[in-house]
Amino acid sequence: MAAKGPPIRGWAATTYFVPDVRAARDGMASWLGRPPAVDDASLCQFTVGAGRITLHPADEKAAPGAAGQVAYWALASLDAMAAMMEWFASHGGRTLRKPVSGPDGGWVCQLLDPFGNAWGFWAPAPTAVEAATSADRAWLADLWRREWGGETQESHGASRHVSEVDAMVAWRGGRRVGAATFVVAGGVAELVTLNAEPRGQGIGSQLLAAWEQRMAVAGVGRLTLTTTNDNLDALGLYQRRGYRLVRLLPGAVERARLLKPATPLWGEHGIVLSDELVLEKRLGGGEDRR
Repeated sequence: MAAKGPPIRGWAATTYFVPDVRAARDGMASWLGRPPAVDDASLCQFTVGAGRITLHPADEKAAPGAAGQVAYWALASLDAMAAMMEWFASHGGRTLRKPVSGPDGGWVCQLLDPFGNAWGFWAPAPTAVEAATSADRAWLADLWRREWGGETQESHGASRHVSEVDAMVAWRGGRRVGAATFVVAGGVAELVTLNAEPRGQGIGSQLLAAWEQRMAVAGVGRLTLTTTNDNLDALGLYQRRGYRLVRLLPGAVERARLLKPATPLWGEHGIVLSDELVLEKRLGGGEDRR
């Protein structure tokens, strides 16, 4: 049996090579109804589901038009990218573009298979999670306005302002790529928000793990969080990490919408936003003062 190549995690991005990145950016923003997640002088990137659409200047290796798109496939790490390059070379392929880092905090390369087809591969740069500082506060407020429709978060009758929560921030390639915000009281820690930009790259899971470790060191005995009925991806993540459903709050989002009219009617996967679900996880060694 022939040797297998490094595993591919799934689609990461499709790059369109264009003669004018600024004009293409404006058109794409109008079409998608939102600004780019990355807006660099030489590259613009829009998050679409778990992947990305990238706009890149056309050059001598990739012209605009029907032949100018390259789909990028996600790899686990830079080591996996090096192994993929070696595997292509040993099977009659070659390198078209050597690995380079981009403003999205990842690394990309392009390889040619024996038939001359271009394959793009993307690997994340290492992610570091750090406690938020005063320098992160303006960015956190902007993140809440962008992702949650304002600087307050409504959850089962409680309202919290972004200035009232603690936070941990994920960094990749010198950029902030996500945050977990939380409050602690009486030996119980509540996760208020969890955001990753872009999604689907393990950033949320790393934030959650770092938060749990910090709470365990602090002697917290119980973790709790609230999510909405549409958030199927997050429910999967939380349950994989040992969180259990403990309560259903029917109509909680509908009531919160009265206080925060910016709350959308529709959520993920085309599901009507109506209810909240509470999940909990116990940490060993901590004191639960419930």
